[in-house]
Amino acid sequence: MGVRVEIDYGAFARLRAEAIDTVAYVPDRVAARASMLAPVDTGTLAASIHSERVSDVHWEIVANPRGRQGQGYAGFVELGTSKMAAQPYLRPACYSSAG
Repeated sequence: MGVRVEIDYGAFARLRAEAIDTVAYVPDRVAARASMLAPVDTGTLAASIHSERVSDVHWEIVANPRGRQGQGYAGFVELGTSKMAAQPYLRPACYSSAG
């Protein structure tokens, strides 16, 4: 199970291209912060976190590591399970990068 956080800059579509380029650093900043905050066992989770530009005004932060059997586990780490406490990394990265 991968985790995707979508950042839609649709409101900026009315702005000039220079304004969009000015705010384009935010997804990279969030991804870098999430990588630093991700709990480390093997380092696969932190290494998988990156931003993807979907369009001029839409980016996604992607965390999609694979376990030994090929299953995704980023969401289980972020949100926890009935047998494992949550270890948030993506939401705190979004909150700390907002200001």
